[in-house]
Amino acid sequence: MYRVSVPLCLMILLLAAAPCLAAGKSAFDRGIELYNKEKYEEARKAWEEAEAEGDLDAVMALGTHVYAAGRGAKQDDRKAFAQYMKAAKRGSGEAMSIVAASYFSGQGVGKDAQQGLEWEKKAVNAGFAPAAGALGDRYAEGDGVKKDLKLAAQWHLKAAEGGEGPSQLYMGRAYLYGKGVEKDEFAARMWLNKAAEQNEEAAQALLDTMAGGTAGKERSAEKASVKQAVQKPTPEEERAAAREERAAAKAAAEKASAKQAVQKPTPEEERAAAREERAAAKAAAEKEAAAKDTGSRKSDAPQNASKKDGTEAGVKKAGDDAPKKAEEAKKPVDVKKSDAAKKNEPKAGETRSDTSKKSDGVKADTEKKSVEPKKSAAPAKEEETPDLKVTIKQP
Repeated sequence: MYRVSVPLCLMILLLAAAPCLAAGKSAFDRGIELYNKEKYEEARKAWEEAEAEGDLDAVMALGTHVYAAGRGAKQDDRKAFAQYMKAAKRGSGEAMSIVAASYFSGQGVGKDAQQGLEWEKKAVNAGFAPAAGALGDRYAEGDGVKKDLKLAAQWHLKAAEGGEGPSQLYMGRAYLYGKGVEKDEFAARMWLNKAAEQNEEAAQALLDTMAGGTAGKERSAEKASVKQAVQKPTPEEERAAAREERAAAKAAAEKASAKQAVQKPTPEEERAAAREERAAAKAAAEKEAAAKDTGSRKSDAPQNASKKDGTEAGVKKAGDDAPKKAEEAKKPVDVKKSDAAKKNEPKAGETRSDTSKKSDGVKADTEKKSVEPKKSAAPAKEEETPDLKVTIKQP
């Protein structure tokens, strides 16, 4: 009788059952394996098969890894949003939160803050703690909603109680600084400790500060030392830096020398500049001499004007006295007869008319002499005098 050993029997059984085990793997799991092997199109087909079987995870996978990422199919935000909405309507809190974020951002759907707020609250009610933290962030920053630190603290507290590390850190700071809640150092320490347990580094730093800062200072000094050690250059780097500095200095010196050489004038340019300076100086001297000559002429003008005014005044006075002298000549003069008068008396044989003619001739000569003005001393400069016309009426 042929006997088969036990190990051999086990091996035969496993080989026979392998196809059965492979056949029992879900379409969703097969999709993950194919996706990890970068066989994206085959993974998409496997997830579509799983979605048809009602697998909610496959619905989300198609939205996130296929349509949103563009792997296994063309990237399409609208198709991705449609997948998230399918999952949200089937009760997925994560999908509800993604739908809310899509409404707030307008990615794959029209922007609608009110719809986003409603779907985020649905996600919280579905037990998805990160949705409460997301609402807390929106109220704290005024992102899509009116800023309200009290509501922010309420939503973060809900998320912190659900085990969310970022929200625990938020509540620790809120109680420490009184942001949306009353200051409470004990509550601040409690939430900061919980956050530190979830590797929130900022929470540990705040705890160190509250403890007196000793541990925090030591940690800061240690980090600074590590940073300095990392930043310290190697000898080769130092030599390279020195070479670069020397090359930069040499280039700068050459540039300065070239600039100076370009700016230095040639001998011809220097001579031309000297000629221009001499011409400018000569023009300035001529201008100054012309200005002095003009000033001297202006100073002589008043003196000439005064002389002319004196001459005109004298002529005017003589003209004014002429009529007066003519009037005086008209008056009869009661004096003894002069020899000329006696001479003019009518002699024997002469008529009175002949005597009168002689008398009139002598009288006219006398009046002419009396009216004629005396000649004044000749002025230093000859001036034109107006003609004087005197009319003498005979008595």
